[in-house]
Order: sequence, then structure tokens, then C-alpha cells
Amino acid sequence: MEPFLKIVAEDLYRKYGAQGSGLADITVVFPNRRARLFFDDFLSACSSKPVWSPQYTTIEELFQSQSDLRPADRIEMVTLLHKIYQEELHTDESLDSFWSWGELMLADFDDVDRNLAPADQLFSLLREQRELSDTSFLTDDQRKALEQFFGEMKDAQPTQLRERYQAVWSVLGTIYERFGKLLNDKSIGYNGMIQRRVISNLDTDRLTARRYAFVGFNSLDGAEKELFRAIQNAGKALFYWDYDPAYTKSSLLHEAGRFLRDNLREFPNELPRERFDGMHKARLTIVEASTDNAQARFIPQWLHSLNVEKAGKETAIVLADENLLQPVLHSIPQERINNVNITMGYKLSETSGCQEQRQAEHTVT
Repeated sequence: MEPFLKIVAEDLYRKYGAQGSGLADITVVFPNRRARLFFDDFLSACSSKPVWSPQYTTIEELFQSQSDLRPADRIEMVTLLHKIYQEELHTDESLDSFWSWGELMLADFDDVDRNLAPADQLFSLLREQRELSDTSFLTDDQRKALEQFFGEMKDAQPTQLRERYQAVWSVLGTIYERFGKLLNDKSIGYNGMIQRRVISNLDTDRLTARRYAFVGFNSLDGAEKELFRAIQNAGKALFYWDYDPAYTKSSLLHEAGRFLRDNLREFPNELPRERFDGMHKARLTIVEASTDNAQARFIPQWLHSLNVEKAGKETAIVLADENLLQPVLHSIPQERINNVNITMGYKLSETSGCQEQRQAEHTVT
């Protein structure tokens, strides 16, 4: 079974590797940075002589390269948002208490902008939704139907949490507008804001690469779709979708393939469908474990069953919790595996030095 990135590398080299400047004026766009290392290895194997490597970027970096805003620091954004929140709700709520609300607001604002939603209409609807808290006009059957959809609804006085939600929703549009203007005055923005700005002022002539190859994407937000369309209309886009054909056969059988079917229809794949036949067949083994650490301790036995010396780079350990990184690293048999590629973050606070310092501070206290 050939890896998807290997197929893409061979296709790009076959189409552009022997032409003029080769791949030097090709930009490969990945959803994230992890694929670049493996793609380079596959590309280097396509030629027996040195070749110019293409430019690599992520979709976020591509948007940022076309924007006059620089990415804002998250701590700075929550702090600025907190000040606006205090002024609009006339509250002296502390930053510590507001922090989780601020994170939630930032995520919501980011989603609104990424999908190019009409913010004024959206927040107006949220404000009007307050009226739904009064259900006295509903029949018993209507109320039961709404309870099944929204959860339990009562005619009693609103709880403090509901009152707080309603107060925030009533000014959420104003907070969004003020926050966006403040960030704009500072020439900074969150990712969704940057994407919306780029799409509203997109000039494809500023995209200087001969071709932009979008590799390995799946579900696209509104701004990404608009960027894909613009580059496609300029004749500069190549699309490489990694998918299992079984998901695209019928919308009745595989609802999970809806995004794939839409993407393939609007942005045709550079690779023929036949290249994916049998590519994604997998054998799954489910192992029960009593604790998270027990999963990590099972790794040596699992690697032994895979004959991992031959599997090499085709073997990956994917963690659901980054805090398991340390027990996983200690569980990998060093006598059989010398090199490990770690493709995820790890909090400094979870390192042994920080943990020992916290323990010492606790003991002194």
C-alpha cells in the first residue's frame, strides 16, 4: 500500500519536476506542518539527481502572508476582550473569573469569521433568542417537543447562569464589533479575522507561485473554500484529496463522505479515483486497558507484534492526551527503536523540573 504523500510527490514531480525551474515555483499547502518532513523524503526518492524543492506552507500561513494583520497573542486578546466585556456589561468581574468566558468568545468569533457568517444578523438572532425563555404561550405537547431538542425548560425564574447568558447575548454583537475594531487599530487579529480580511480584499496577482498544490484537506470552512475558488479561477490551483472511495459512493450509505463528495465535485482531484482502490483497507485491534498508563505499558507488546523493525516510518503512535507522552517514551523498547519522531506539543508545566518545583513550593507552604 503506497502512502498518500508518496503518490502526491510522484505526481507533482512527473508533472513539473523536469520543466524549467522544476518545483521551485510550486507551493505545497498542507493543513499543518507535520507532513512536510515525510513529503520531502518521498520527493527526494523521485529523482536520482538533486532537484529544487517546492515551497511549503500551511493554510494558516498562506492566509497570513496575504494579510496586513499579524497574528495576535491569545493572552493579549483575552485581556483586551475582558476590558470591553466589563464596559458593556457594567461589571467588575475579575480577569480570572472571565477567562473561560473569554476563551469561549474567542472561539465563537473565530468560527463566525472563518465561515464568513454575517455577524450582525447572527448576533441579532442570538439577542432575539432571549424571548424563547418565556414558554408560557406553548402547549404541553409543544413544550415537550422543545424540551427534547433544547433540554429541560422551566417556567420558573431564570437561574443566575441563564441570566448571565442572556446578558452576554444581548451585547455580544457590540462586543464583537468593538473587539474587532480594537484589534484592527493595533494591526493584529485572530485567525478567523485574518481569513475574513484576506477574502474581502483578495488579489490573486499577489499569489506569486506558478501553482498552489493543496494536499490532504477534508472539511473546509467558508474562508478556505473562497480561497480555493479564487486560486482555482486564476488557473493556479492543484487539489490532492486523500479519501476512501467507499465514502463517496452514496450519500445514503455514507453520510461521513458528504464533505468529500462536495470537495471532489467543486475542486477535482489531480489523482484518478483508481489510485485509491484498496488504499485505505485496515485491520483494527481493540485492546482493553484499565488506565491510561496501562495503555502506554502495552506499547512494547504491540510493537513486537508489528515487527516494527520492518515497518519503520509507517508506524505511528497517536496520543489522545499529550500528558501520556512521558510514559509512552519510557515504554518504547530502546534496544529495538533508536529514533522517534514526536509530532505533538508538550506542556513545559508537565516536565519533571516544573513538577519538582511545584512539589517543593507545596512542601514549603
